[in-house]
Amino acid sequence: MFTAVVILKLAEEDQLSTQSMVAKWFPEMPQANQITIDHLLTHTSGIPGFEDAEEYESKKHLYRNPEDLLSYVKSKKLLFEPGKHYAYSNTGYVMLGIIIERVTGGPYKEAVEQYIINRIGLHETAVITSETGKDLVVKGHHKGNVLRETDRCVIPFAAGSIVATPRDLIIFFQSLMSGRLLSEGSLKKMFSDMNLMTVTQSTYYGRGIVAALGTPVGDIIGHSGGIQGFGASLFYHPGENIFVCVMMNDDIKAVDPAMFRLMEAMMGR
Repeated sequence: MFTAVVILKLAEEDQLSTQSMVAKWFPEMPQANQITIDHLLTHTSGIPGFEDAEEYESKKHLYRNPEDLLSYVKSKKLLFEPGKHYAYSNTGYVMLGIIIERVTGGPYKEAVEQYIINRIGLHETAVITSETGKDLVVKGHHKGNVLRETDRCVIPFAAGSIVATPRDLIIFFQSLMSGRLLSEGSLKKMFSDMNLMTVTQSTYYGRGIVAALGTPVGDIIGHSGGIQGFGASLFYHPGENIFVCVMMNDDIKAVDPAMFRLMEAMMGR
């Protein structure tokens, strides 16, 4: 959600167009002249996820920069023709972060700070970098073991290298929905032309945001995410005007059920 907001804000400022082909920045990527920034935002580019590449697990300890992640997929075929289907791709959001850096001329971290963190006063939110990764306060847990290395938290880059508290994420989401971060047109764009995520659920993906319809608590919007040792779920119930964020520093169970239970409790069920 943070990355999508920055991209849409840069589009508002005419620093980029979401219809621009990514070949401008990534000529080496397959069919880059057919993939737009908007395809990356909506996960309709067809670009495979870097974490799904066979060589990723054996080489991730060699990580130096976000461009390394692209090396795992630039020789792979697209999963489908750009714009024809939906498939969640962390690679696409890594590419968006690189585009942000090349457009602004500064680090992704500084763009997030300028357009979000400093703008609305988030004091418990930061972008993790190789320099700050060791400053994580809470340790993650995986298969009953405490994860002592925090390097893995840097790897997702613009696809998930943000550390925050539930309180700050709710302030962020409230600010987004109230128009403090994006114009009305950009906010509407986040929810326009949403794509069905799975055929078994009425869950749709827009631009950095999810609409889950007919859940046990009704229709909600937001996003979930996770990395080894951690999980987070941030959702808003428009009908009840309730914001809920749940975080876990253990990946043994999915975090969404806890979010639903908390939202049910807040609704008095």
